[in-house]
Amino acid sequence: MTKLPLQVKNYLFNNTQLFFLLFFLTALLARLYLRSSLLELDEAEQVIWAQQLLSGYPNQPPLYSWLQYCLFQVLGINLISLALLKYTLLLGCLYYYHLICRYYCPNKSLALSATAAWVLISSISMDLLKDNTHSILALLTACMTWYWFITPTKSINNWYIRLGIVIGLGFLSKFNYLIFLVIFLISTVIQKEYRLKLVNWRILITIACILIIIFPYGHWLMHHYQVGLYSTYKLTPQQKTLFDGFINLLGASIFFIMPVLISSYFFFPLAFSYKKTAATDLLLHYHFIYFPILALIILTAGIRNFEMRWLIPILFLSPLLLFSHLKPNSHLTSYTKRFLVFCLLVQLIFLVILSYRSYYGHNKRKSIPIIEIANSHKNNLEQIDSLMSDSHWLLGNMQLQFKSAQPYLYVINQALQSPSGHALILWEGETIPSWAEALIKQFKTNDIRWIKDKKNKKIVAGQALIHCNTQKSQTA
Repeated sequence: MTKLPLQVKNYLFNNTQLFFLLFFLTALLARLYLRSSLLELDEAEQVIWAQQLLSGYPNQPPLYSWLQYCLFQVLGINLISLALLKYTLLLGCLYYYHLICRYYCPNKSLALSATAAWVLISSISMDLLKDNTHSILALLTACMTWYWFITPTKSINNWYIRLGIVIGLGFLSKFNYLIFLVIFLISTVIQKEYRLKLVNWRILITIACILIIIFPYGHWLMHHYQVGLYSTYKLTPQQKTLFDGFINLLGASIFFIMPVLISSYFFFPLAFSYKKTAATDLLLHYHFIYFPILALIILTAGIRNFEMRWLIPILFLSPLLLFSHLKPNSHLTSYTKRFLVFCLLVQLIFLVILSYRSYYGHNKRKSIPIIEIANSHKNNLEQIDSLMSDSHWLLGNMQLQFKSAQPYLYVINQALQSPSGHALILWEGETIPSWAEALIKQFKTNDIRWIKDKKNKKIVAGQALIHCNTQKSQTA
């Protein structure tokens, strides 16, 4: 009887993929059954955009929406499809990051601990679980880029082909992957071992693969750059200065790196041993130059705002700054067990926090009763043919309630096409926005309903039901 637990422990320790699978199932089930069924902002955006397979979409590159479109075609437009894609990609992040840890760390215990240390980076262990979509894909492609670049291959040509494929996918994941790539390539050029790979004529194969992969989106972006780059307004809020952007970067870097390094060091009071190799030098150079490069980008591009989550595909390897240089001793096993238990508890706490916030958080959108609004129209047997809003969150959530309705998102300074049939207009705030007011006047409806917060009775949103003609018209 005493041998069985030991055998089980050894099996689990030697098959860490089971830990990752358990995490995947826990996160997936927690999203489906423990958190509110209302969509977060990024999830709601996917409900809108991923219904069609297009060359490009507003705000971010299209790869995530392409993948979501495929899943929608198989499983339908629902929360399961949204959660399954997100947590499958997150599982891929864990897998490739663990492979990198195995490459850098002296043994399996330190590699597993370095992988678990991601829990101590709240931007990864909580924000990615909450609502981020494209950030997960950027993290996955960054992990794949790093791992595939440093690991040897039997076929030289295949190495350049797969490098081109993963970089091309990175271009299509999220814009801040490009920042990771710039820092990474500069770090590789510094070292002769890796510089020789980049000056090889076969790098043309890599470039060709990249161009082929990004061509459809690149062509679309050239003709729709205002739509594709619309989210860049977040970088330059008028109330902030360049100094604010620099301070934001400094603070984000400290809060991203220091908690994991300090906590890990307390759990592993081991000797520090630096082994000079091409891979360890690359890791060190990368983290030495990332801050000056980002600071230069902030100054030259006039960026006045920088958020911590933007560092996810840039500083994801920061735990290895410690774990890759620890010297194992006889106490390592006990250190590892305590650290893994600690990380498990922290992750469970984060899951509880996310569940609590989804029901009782102070987000003003929690006061908008999506389900009640939808039921009021269903109970009155009102047919809803179209949904119209300037809010991704409202439109995406209502789309799940009226799956056959055609969604229309109003974008500032763009013409809004008014559809035929019965259209439900929705907006956030205490006043009717100009685009909604124009439609209400055009179709002469008096069916305007204000939505109030049940607690303080303040108006939080509004809706109007209009009956459009069969012929479509254009409203500015």
